Amino acid sequence: MTRLFNSQFFEVKKETRKLLDIRDICETFGLNPDSAKLLYDEDAKKTEDSPSKLLKAIDSSGLAVKIRIYTSQEIMNRSFLSTELVYNSGVPVCRPLNMNTTTASFQYMEGKRVTYISDYMIHKTGEIHSNLNSVKIENGGFDSRRFFEQLIKEGLEYLVKNQWKAVTRNFIHKTFNLEIPTLPLVLDHDDFGVHNVIRNKKDLVLIDEEAFGVLPFGLGLIRPLYDLYYGFCRTQQQRRRYLGKFDSNLQQVFRENERFLLFIYTFRNSIRKFTHNNRAGGLKMLKKAESLP
Repeated sequence: MTRLFNSQFFEVKKETRKLLDIRDICETFGLNPDSAKLLYDEDAKKTEDSPSKLLKAIDSSGLAVKIRIYTSQEIMNRSFLSTELVYNSGVPVCRPLNMNTTTASFQYMEGKRVTYISDYMIHKTGEIHSNLNSVKIENGGFDSRRFFEQLIKEGLEYLVKNQWKAVTRNFIHKTFNLEIPTLPLVLDHDDFGVHNVIRNKKDLVLIDEEAFGVLPFGLGLIRPLYDLYYGFCRTQQQRRRYLGKFDSNLQQVFRENERFLLFIYTFRNSIRKFTHNNRAGGLKMLKKAESLP
């Protein structure tokens, strides 16, 4: 069984993307090569280690198709099969069409990026997120404790090897004394934020298929609730409204583990900034993670 577990959460270990000929890709998926063009990929613009790149082309019926070119077949399988599960469950995403080796095709959805966060946006995105987390999954033998332990281990190994001067004794003590919770596993989007939601006519559509996968519940909630740049919420009232779309038992689980999840999210972001050569940002996030109660 293909693993849907999102084990690339820290993105510390990078893989080299194979250069594929655009005409060959179009031929594989039955697309018109003359209609093909590369789409803007924010992550790829920052680094060549982005998990996938985007290509848009038109098929013989006139349907606009989006092709993702992945760094590995494992990542491609997880992304495509997770998106297929999400789509079949009625969550608004680009329809998965086909996959081949390290490339996958999806229906291209025309739309505008969300730029204004209204009460309706908070209501609607909270509803979409809740529905996404409600999709039935098989955990494949994984559990949240192993997941968190691996994240912390990989993060510390990276810091000790590459940024050891940034690691304080207090931070090491904090991570070794963390009480790691056992949380339910859910199908989630690792990068759920305003940059990955588009308005297609009157509907909102969740994009960035590579971010779908199985995660411990609550980890995918931190960005929409607390991220200053890409989140949907700015006030406690908005956070309550967004969280209110979830089952009451899950709301309680989140509240009980909110501080731990904030630490993991902030710690992960510090590693990402370091790996993207943003040392100042990495140090700032690491200090913030250390200061969390």
